[in-house]
Amino acid sequence: MDKEEINQIVSKIRETYRDYAKTFGHGFQQDSFEERYQLAIRSGMELEGFFLSEIAFLEKLKEKYDKKASAKSFSVMVDNIIEENTDKIKKYPKIEFHPKANLEICYFYGAMDEFARCYFEIFNIIDEKDSINLEDELTFLAISKRNHLPKRIQDHASLLSRPDARALDTERDAADYLRTCAFLLHKIINLCEALLEGRSASLESPLRFSKLRHIEDSSKKALIDIFSDLTGYGAILKVSEQAQNIITDFRLKAFKQ
Repeated sequence: MDKEEINQIVSKIRETYRDYAKTFGHGFQQDSFEERYQLAIRSGMELEGFFLSEIAFLEKLKEKYDKKASAKSFSVMVDNIIEENTDKIKKYPKIEFHPKANLEICYFYGAMDEFARCYFEIFNIIDEKDSINLEDELTFLAISKRNHLPKRIQDHASLLSRPDARALDTERDAADYLRTCAFLLHKIINLCEALLEGRSASLESPLRFSKLRHIEDSSKKALIDIFSDLTGYGAILKVSEQAQNIITDFRLKAFKQ
């Protein structure tokens, strides 16, 4: 090897140590290389073999730290996804129905409760008979009666209260609740699509809120604020959009019958 080749190789090795040291600090110690290099010169070592050994060592060191950096980057990415998803569900009301209930189901139940009171109720105004069976399902899953939790939420709370309940069982039950609600939301979206395609003259008129006498004032106000100045078709589209928002925000798109 001539002097120019040696200088190029040494310069490249030094540059690599400096660059990686900026990120990984003491893991890349250029001083140790310089000591080995000077020792090789003083001892008359064949430099081509020395450089091959040093480059192989450096490549293994780079691979080790690159893997660590990749794992860290993946961990950060996962944390960001979790944080982003948490932010999405926090825009819905949170109903803390049991001290052991996980955060996601508290927000999801809150989302379903709000949807039932402030969105699905619009079907009673437009006299949509096909919504009756869906309302029965929604009542079971998300509508409180006389200050009592809906039956499905009561069942989950009872499971959480059992002293012998395993974490795996409560997690599965919570997942089943989300999945069952997702199926219902998809059916509501399908109903909305059918109504929008059906073209009924009665849905072209502005909504009349005089039929809301049977719901509580807070829900009535919220519903009127959401659907004010809309026709029946506009209201149906709004219901469909909100159902889709819940499905998307809670990552439930796959659960469609």
